[in-house]
Amino acid sequence: MASELRVENISHTNGTAAMTIDSNGTVLMPQKPAWRLSLDATQSASTSGPHDVLFNKTTGENCFVQGDLTYTAATGILEVAVAGVYQINAVIRVDGVGSGFLVMRILINNDNTGASETYSIEGAPASNYQTLTASDTFKLAAGDDIKIQMDSQTDTSWSVSANASFFSGFLVG
Repeated sequence: MASELRVENISHTNGTAAMTIDSNGTVLMPQKPAWRLSLDATQSASTSGPHDVLFNKTTGENCFVQGDLTYTAATGILEVAVAGVYQINAVIRVDGVGSGFLVMRILINNDNTGASETYSIEGAPASNYQTLTASDTFKLAAGDDIKIQMDSQTDTSWSVSANASFFSGFLVG
């Protein structure tokens, strides 16, 4: 004999809606950790060395942070509170690079050794603008932090473009 469970909502004992199933069978998880961040102003670099991208647009224009995440715009660090496998993406447009190569990194816990990071490198970037992209899957522990970092090999005067640079991701499971 087959059994059926007929529910519309699954909630935590504290009343937080964990899952909703609509009349079409679509499963919605409004508390599932997910984010999409951007910039509301261009960020300029005037020194050599890596620069953390400080995404400061967290609402509006399809930017959001949902679920059990903590994002600090002053440091560019997103902290996860839920352990699991995450899909993480970055698209960064860099303007005004005069020479050298560009490197964009997705860093977990500020670690850039071995296979701990994902990076995108552009060996001969265009002088007007260049877009770097990276996407990867990471197994994260609760409390791990994520940030995006940019570096230019030789140029000390370039910028990360507003409205053309994004940092996104979500908990896969």
